[in-house]
Amino acid sequence: MRKTTFPLGALVLALCFAGPAAAGVWSKTGPNTLLFEGVIRLGDYDGFALVFGPAIREIVVNSEGGVTSEAIRIGHAIAAGDIKVTVVEKCLSSCANYFFVAGRRREIRGGVVGYHGNVAACFTGAFRDKVIAGWKERYNMSEEDIRRNLAEMDREMSEEARLLRIMGVSQELFDRTCVDDKGMGDGGEYAFLLPTRLTFEKYGLWGIVGEQDPAVMKSLPWAYVLD
Repeated sequence: MRKTTFPLGALVLALCFAGPAAAGVWSKTGPNTLLFEGVIRLGDYDGFALVFGPAIREIVVNSEGGVTSEAIRIGHAIAAGDIKVTVVEKCLSSCANYFFVAGRRREIRGGVVGYHGNVAACFTGAFRDKVIAGWKERYNMSEEDIRRNLAEMDREMSEEARLLRIMGVSQELFDRTCVDDKGMGDGGEYAFLLPTRLTFEKYGLWGIVGEQDPAVMKSLPWAYVLD
């Protein structure tokens, strides 16, 4: 009987993608500007590479997140240039973890930026055991598939850590936001932490222009905490 293999990106989507939304689209909106709207899907790096080049100086994003492997790859490309990342409406999960973090300059322009952990925070230790149990229960995965996916997860964590080192951003932001109460210690359960300027700076995200937008915050269908 033929065994089915599973791409890791599809399996960890629950970490990185907050809910149903349209697939993402990359477009060039000016000689120096790109726009990304929608969910980060497998293969999106190829779409990004088609429109990205040395002339790009700003990337405008509106995304609820998506597949970590694609987002990390794109994040490294953004970090390698002198690029501003501007958020309009939403930049959540993988968008916040890898696109917003990768900007040499960052702006929140009528939007929100929200975190709920990353691969290193949410797929190690006891969390890792839960992930493996979930793979076995939901997908009836073979031991071979589990080993393959764990190896890919470790590779993603390595690239994720390298991006954070390049940008001087602390892993503590993601460790804090992987837990239900998002580090508030109040017993609450929140889908996202929306950092204030002081919290951004605490974890190494300096010089952000703009603030979390109250109108967009009210429109979010998930529980969140502003801190």
